Amino acid sequence: MLTPRRTIRNHRETVTIERWFFVREGRFVGEYVDKVHPANKLNSLKAAVDVVSFPERAFVDGKSRCNYDFCIETLALLELKNYDRWLRGLSESQARTLRQSKKLGVEVRLRRWDAKDTDAIYSLYHETSSRQGMRFSPYYQYSRNEIRSMWSRSDSRLAFVAYLDGKLLGIMGVRVGELGGIVETMLRTYRDRIPGLNNALIACAVRELCARGIEYLIYGHMGYLSGLDAFKRHNGFKPFRDRRYFIPVTQRGAWAINMGICLEPWQLVPTRIWSVVCPIGRVLSHVVDFLPTPDVDTDVLKD
Repeated sequence: MLTPRRTIRNHRETVTIERWFFVREGRFVGEYVDKVHPANKLNSLKAAVDVVSFPERAFVDGKSRCNYDFCIETLALLELKNYDRWLRGLSESQARTLRQSKKLGVEVRLRRWDAKDTDAIYSLYHETSSRQGMRFSPYYQYSRNEIRSMWSRSDSRLAFVAYLDGKLLGIMGVRVGELGGIVETMLRTYRDRIPGLNNALIACAVRELCARGIEYLIYGHMGYLSGLDAFKRHNGFKPFRDRRYFIPVTQRGAWAINMGICLEPWQLVPTRIWSVVCPIGRVLSHVVDFLPTPDVDTDVLKD
C-alpha cells in the first residue's frame, strides 16, 4: 500500500502492476486460489511486462523450490473445516462482539452486485478522504463506472454486504477458486461505527466458503500492522510464511529485481522498526499517491 504503483487489469487472467512509474510486474489474477499452479501458466502471460512473479503456495502444493529469485511473504491464512468449528474457536470477546452486531440488527448476506447498488457503494468509497490515517485515493479516483466494473466482473468474486435498517454499512469482496478464497476488498462506513461489523462480514464469508467446500481463506499479509494483525488472529487467521518468486523478462526487470524495487515496503523494512516507518508513510500518503488505481476490466467497460 505504500509503493507508488498502478494496477491495470488488461487481460481477464492477468494484471500488470506498474511500480515506481517505470517497472511493470505481471501477476495472475487467481495465483493463490486457482487449481493450476501459476508456475505452469507462465507461457500464457500475454501482457508486456518486465518481471513476472508468483507465489509458491506451500500451504496447498507443498514446498516445490524453484530456481528463481524470491522473497518471503507472511500471509494471513485461515484453514476452513466447518463453520461451527470456526465459531467455537473464536475468543470470548470476539464471539461477544459478533453477537452484539446481531442484536443491533446488522444483516450480512451474499448477493450479486447489480446496477442499483452502484450508488450505495459509490457513497461508501467517497465517504471520507482519509482512512487509517492515510490518504484514501479511491475517494478521488473511483468513478461509478469503475466501481461497476470491479463488482460485476465475474462469478468468481463474491460480495458479502452488511445492512442495518436497509442502509449499506460495509462490503467485503472475496475472490474464490478451486483451492481457496482471498479477501480482495473490505470496506466499512466511518460515519456509523457499528460494533462487530467486520466480524459479521468474515463470519458470513466463512459460512459460505465452508458450504462450498473451500479449504483456505487468505486475508492479505501479517506482521506489520499490529491492530489489523490482532483482528485477523482473533478471527482465526494465522501467519504463514511463503515464497514469492520473481522472473526477469527484460533487462529492466533484472535491474529491478537486483535493486529490490519489486518488493513492497513491508518486505524491505525490518518488522522491529516498522512501527517507526509506518507513521512516516501515513504523512507521505497525503503528498504522494501510494494506493493503486482501480483494477478495471476494460472488457466490461465496453459493454
